[in-house]
Amino acid sequence: MTPARPPKDQPRPPSSEQAATPPLDDRYRQTIDRDWIASSLMELQRDVGGHTETLKHISGEITALKQSVGRIEKIIIGATAVVVVVGGAIVWGLNVAKDLYIATHPVPAQAVPAPPAAQPAQPR
Repeated sequence: MTPARPPKDQPRPPSSEQAATPPLDDRYRQTIDRDWIASSLMELQRDVGGHTETLKHISGEITALKQSVGRIEKIIIGATAVVVVVGGAIVWGLNVAKDLYIATHPVPAQAVPAPPAAQPAQPR
C-alpha cells in the first residue's frame, strides 16, 4: 500500500534539495537584479547602436537613389521636349505639304457632283 498523503491545506516538509539550498538574502537578490538590469541595458544599447548604423546605411542608399531618379527625371523631360518639337515640326510640314498640293492641283469640274435641281412642288 502507498502511504497516505497529507491534506493540501497543510504545508509540506521541504525536499532534500530545498533543505540543502540556503535561502537568498536581500543583498544577494539586489546584486542579481542590478547585474541583470545592467546587462539588459548594455544589450539594449548594443541593439540601438546596430539599428542606428542600419538607418545611416539606408539613408545613404536613399540619397543615392534620389540622385539617380533626378537624373532619370531630367532625361525624361528632355526626351519629351524633343518628341514635342519633332512632332510639331512633322505636323507643320504635313500641313504645308497638303496646302501646296491643293494649291498646285485644282479639282476637276467633273469630279464635283452638281447639286440636285430644285423641283417645283406639285399641288395635291
